[in-house]
Amino acid sequence: MKKLLLTISLGVFSFAVQAQSYCTPSYSTGCTVGDDIDDVFIGNFSDTATGCTSSPYYNVQTTDTIFIQQTVPTSVSFTSNYSTQYFAIWVDFNADGDFSDSGEHLWSSPTNVWSSTVGSITIPSTVSLGSYRLRIRSNYSASIGASESCSNFIYGETHDYTVTVTTPPACPAPVLASLTATDTTATITWTSSDSVFNVDYNVMGSSAVPSSITVYDTTATITGLSPNTWYEFYLETDCSGAGNGYSTTVGPYSVKTLCTSMSTPIYEGFDNDSVGSYLNPNAPSCWYYVEETGAAGYGYINNSTWSISPLSSSNYYFLYNSYDAAYEALVSPAVIGLDSGTKQMDIWLANTGWSTGNDVYVGTVSSPSSLASLDIIDTLSVPNGGTWTKFTVYFDSSTGYNMSDDHIAIVSSDTSTYNAVYIEDILIKDAPPCLPPSAIALGTVGMDSAQITYSASGIATWLEYGPSGFTQGTGTQVQVTGSPAWLTGLTSNTTYDVYVVQMCSDSTISPGYGPVSFKTLACSLSQMCTFDIELTDTYGDGWNGAEVEVLNSNGSVEYTLGANFITGISYTETISLCTGGSFTIVVSDEGGYPSEIGLNVISGGSTIDSYSATSATTVGTQMASFSSNCNVLCPAPSNLTYNAGKNDASFTFDQNGGNGTYVYQWGPTGFLQATGTGFTPGIDSTTSNNFTITGLASSSCFEVIVIQYCGANGVSDTLGPVAFCTGMCDTTDLCDFTMSMYDTFGDGWNGATVDLYFNGAYGQNFGPSFTTGDSLIIDFQVCAGTEIAVVNGAQGSYPSEVYYTLSGSNGQSVSVSSGNFSAGPVDTLTANCVTPSCATPNNLAVANMGSTFADISWTGGNGTFIYHYSASGSTNTMVGTSTSAMASMTGLAPVMTYFFDVAEVCAPGDTSLKMYYSFTTDSCSAINVGNPNYSIDSIGTSFADITFTWGGASGYNSYFINFGDGSNATGTGSTHSHSYTSNGQYTAVLKLYGDCDTTSQQIFVNIQGIGLEERSAQSILMYPNPTNGLIHISGTAEQGEEVQIRVMNYVGQELFNTTMTTTNRIFEKDFDLSGFSTGTYLVEIRTINGMVQRPFVVRQ
Repeated sequence: MKKLLLTISLGVFSFAVQAQSYCTPSYSTGCTVGDDIDDVFIGNFSDTATGCTSSPYYNVQTTDTIFIQQTVPTSVSFTSNYSTQYFAIWVDFNADGDFSDSGEHLWSSPTNVWSSTVGSITIPSTVSLGSYRLRIRSNYSASIGASESCSNFIYGETHDYTVTVTTPPACPAPVLASLTATDTTATITWTSSDSVFNVDYNVMGSSAVPSSITVYDTTATITGLSPNTWYEFYLETDCSGAGNGYSTTVGPYSVKTLCTSMSTPIYEGFDNDSVGSYLNPNAPSCWYYVEETGAAGYGYINNSTWSISPLSSSNYYFLYNSYDAAYEALVSPAVIGLDSGTKQMDIWLANTGWSTGNDVYVGTVSSPSSLASLDIIDTLSVPNGGTWTKFTVYFDSSTGYNMSDDHIAIVSSDTSTYNAVYIEDILIKDAPPCLPPSAIALGTVGMDSAQITYSASGIATWLEYGPSGFTQGTGTQVQVTGSPAWLTGLTSNTTYDVYVVQMCSDSTISPGYGPVSFKTLACSLSQMCTFDIELTDTYGDGWNGAEVEVLNSNGSVEYTLGANFITGISYTETISLCTGGSFTIVVSDEGGYPSEIGLNVISGGSTIDSYSATSATTVGTQMASFSSNCNVLCPAPSNLTYNAGKNDASFTFDQNGGNGTYVYQWGPTGFLQATGTGFTPGIDSTTSNNFTITGLASSSCFEVIVIQYCGANGVSDTLGPVAFCTGMCDTTDLCDFTMSMYDTFGDGWNGATVDLYFNGAYGQNFGPSFTTGDSLIIDFQVCAGTEIAVVNGAQGSYPSEVYYTLSGSNGQSVSVSSGNFSAGPVDTLTANCVTPSCATPNNLAVANMGSTFADISWTGGNGTFIYHYSASGSTNTMVGTSTSAMASMTGLAPVMTYFFDVAEVCAPGDTSLKMYYSFTTDSCSAINVGNPNYSIDSIGTSFADITFTWGGASGYNSYFINFGDGSNATGTGSTHSHSYTSNGQYTAVLKLYGDCDTTSQQIFVNIQGIGLEERSAQSILMYPNPTNGLIHISGTAEQGEEVQIRVMNYVGQELFNTTMTTTNRIFEKDFDLSGFSTGTYLVEIRTINGMVQRPFVVRQ
C-alpha cells in the first residue's frame, strides 16, 4: 500500500514539492550515539527502524508520501535509540523553500519522553489541497522552537517527507488523547467534533472476537479486565445517523493493566525478569519504573558485575538520575494493608560513585503511573565503596506516612547529578508491634568506655552491645534511663557494635535500631599523638575512590582514609595514635587513577614522611612509615608560625601545656641540629611562646627547630625544622599585590601560566594551581621599588578562556582581557606603595644617537639614578646607573625601538617613581674598520718616521688618531704619517666617523733603533739596492758582539732570521733573495746597543 501511495503522490504532486531547494539542518555530532529518529508514525503512515543517517544527519525521503486529511486531527508518534529526545514538525505550505512562515510550525513535543513521543497535528482548512515538504527534527536534551527548522544542534537527526493534503472525510476518525489502566479497568479518551463512537478492545495478540461498545462521549472506561495484562483498543466514529457512514478505524492503542494489590510479605530479588538497559528502562513484573516528566535518567534490571556484584543470585536494580537531578523511581505494586501503619520494608542499597555517597528517598504514591503524588517519608544515606548496606523503613504515622497511599516509591536523589544507586533484595513485610527507636549516635570514646546518644519513645530502653558483627540477642544488654548513656568496662583497642532497643506501652519489645560502631582507644588521650595526613592528587579531582589504611606494628587497621577526598588537589585528615608505636600507611583500594595519588605525614607542622604520585602505585603499596613519639611529661611545642623581615624573623608557637625552657636553633637550609642546651651562636632559648632571631642575611632562607627542655622529665620531641626566608626589605616596605585569575568556561586555566620577574630575576608563577572553577585570587607582597615584569608563560589548552588582572594596593594594575592571552611579555610596573622621598625625573630626551648607541638626558634630581632599557619584543632588560642626568647606552641594534625608564635612588630601598621613554636607533650601516697597520719609513738618531694605513676600512668619512705619545691628528683619508722621538711601545687609537656612527681600533706600535743610526750610519753597507737576486750586508760593531739580522715584509711577517758574531769588529753576509717576490722589504739589524731598520727593493 505504501508503494502505491508513493506512485500516486509522485504523479500528481512531485512538481510542486521539488520546485524549491531547502536548507540543510546541521548537527555537530548528530545521531552517531543513538540520537536518531528511528520510528515515525503519522496517522496511518509509518517509517520504522530507519537508524542513523550519515553526516550531515539529514534524511531526505520526499519519495515517501504522508496522506493527511484537511482539518482532521492526526496522531504523531516517534521513537529514538537514545533517551531525552525532543521532536518538532514543520510543513512548507506556501512552497517558498523554507519553514519560517506563519503557521508552518505544526508541533513541538512538550517533554522528552523519548521512547513513545505522542502528539497530534491538524492541517487547517486554509491550506490548499496538494503536496508539500514536511520536516521532522529531533534534538537531545532541549525542546525545539518554532524558528529552529534549520538551526545548529549537537545531537539529533532530521527527516524530510512529502505530505499530501487531501479532502477531509465526511466522517473524521477520532484522535487518541490518553489511555490509562488500573488492575481491572482501562480509561480511554479521544478528541472529535462528533458524538457517537465505537470502541473495540481485546487482549493483545488474542484471536478472539474483540469486545465492542458504543459511546456517546469522548471518553470510555472499560471494566472487568484481567490484572497485569496487555490490552489493545480501536476507535471509530459513527456518522451513520447523518448519512455519512463510519470513519476509518484507528488503533491499536495498547495499555497494560496493573497488578492486583498484593499481600505481605512481598519479596523482589530482580531475578525472575529480563534485564533492561538505558535504551530499555524496565522493572520487575508488577513493579513500575516511573520518572518525572522530562527526566533524563533511567532505571532497569541489570546483571553487570563491572561496578558491583549482586548481593544474591544474578541480578539487581540500577537507578540513575543523569544530568538533571530529576526524580526516577522504582514503584512497588499496591500493598494490601499499607495504610494500616503496620508495615516495614527492608532494602539493600549500594553506591560505587566517587563521592561521599548518595541519598535515596523512600516515600509513597497513590498511583504507579505518576510521581505527582510522591510523599517522601525517609532519606537513606547510602555510603560509597561498593558495599551493600541494609536499611529498614517503617510505614506508620510516626514516620511521616500519610496513612493512605498504597504504593511504595524508591526514588533517586535530586540533590546532586550523575549519581547511581544499586538496589537488591527488597522485602515488604509486617512490622513488629513495637517499632524500634528512631536514632542512635556515638559520642566520646575512651579506652574502656563509650558515650551513646539515642532517641526512644517506649516505656523502657536498653543498649545491647558486643564485638563487631555480633548477632542481636547474643550481646550484653544494659538498661538506660536517659540520653546520652555510657557503656563502661570495655576492652581497649576493640571494635564494638551497639543497638538501642525499647519496650512499648503494650510491654512488647522492639527490634534493635542500629548498629553504631566504634573502636575503643588503645591508650589514654594524654598518651595520644596527633598527626595530619595530607592526601594529594596531581590532577585535582580527588582520589576517585582510592583509600589507604593506617596499620600498627601488628598489622591491625587503625584508620581508613581517602573516602572523603572527592575533589581538589589536597585533603587533610587528622588522626590520633598512641605514643611509642610504629605505623605504616598502605594502599587498600587504588581507585580510578592510582598514578595521581600521594600523601604527606605531618607532625607538629613538619612533614615527617611523604609519598609522591607514581604510575607504580597499586593495592599494597606502602606510602609512608613513621613512629608516634609524643612525650606527654614534656609535651612538644607545635604550630610554629613566623613573620620574617629583611634581617630578622619573629616566631610564635603553641606550648601545649608545657612550662619549661624552649631551646631554638637556626641555620641555613639543611643545617645539622646540635645537641644539648648550650648557648652558642645559632642557639638561644625562651620561657615564653615567642622569640625573635636577628642579624640574618636578607633574601636568604633558613630553618629553625624548637625543643622544650623539661629538666628531670627530659626533652620534648623536636618541632621542625620549619623553613623561613628573609625578604629583600623590611615588612614596613612591602607592597600588597593581588593576582585575580579568571576563566570564561569555568574549568580553570588548563595549563596556562603567568610569570613575574622581580628586578630581572624570576620571581613568582601563577596558574598551575588554577585547575577548576571560574576564578582564583592570590595575594602576595613585593618590596617597594621592585620592578615587576609581567610575562605570559604557557598558553595552556584553551588560551581564549584566560584573562586576569594584577593589581597593587596603590592602584597600579596590569590586565589581559578574555580572548587576548598569548605567550610573551605583557608590561612592566614598579612596586610603589612607599611614598618616594625624591622627585621623579622628567623632560626625557635624546641627547645623542647613532645606529648602535644613544645618550638619553633628563632633568630633576641630583643623586644616583637607575635606568633600564630593552628592545621592543625582548624579555632581556639591561640595567645601568648614572650619577648625572644622562644615560649612555652602547651595543644597540640599528633601526630598533627601545623602551627606557629611569628613577632616582632617594635612599637605600627608596626610589622615585619611574619616568618612561622610548626611542628608535638610526638606520645607517655600521662602519667597517678593516685591519689598520703601520710601516716604518725611516729611523734616525732622534726620530722614527712611520705611516699608519687603514685602506680596508669603509663606511666612514673622517678619522681621528691618537698616536699614544701625547699627540693626535684628524683627517679624511686612509693613511697618516707620524714621527716618534724615542724608542718604546705605543698604543695608537684610530677612530673612524660616519654620518651617524663611530668606531675605534687600537694599533700597537713598537719603536726601536733611534740613536743606533748615529753609530752605524757609516758602518752599515747594503748593496745592490734594488736587487734582483743577491744582496750584501756588512757593518762594524764591538769585538765579539752578537749581531741579529732579520728580513721582514711590510706587514710584519718575518722571512728569515740569522745571528752572527763580529770578527775584528766586522760582520758581513750575502743573502740570496732570488725567491722573493717583487716588492719592498725591511732589514732589521739588532745589537746590544740598539736596532736599525733599512728598506730595500727586490725586482724580478
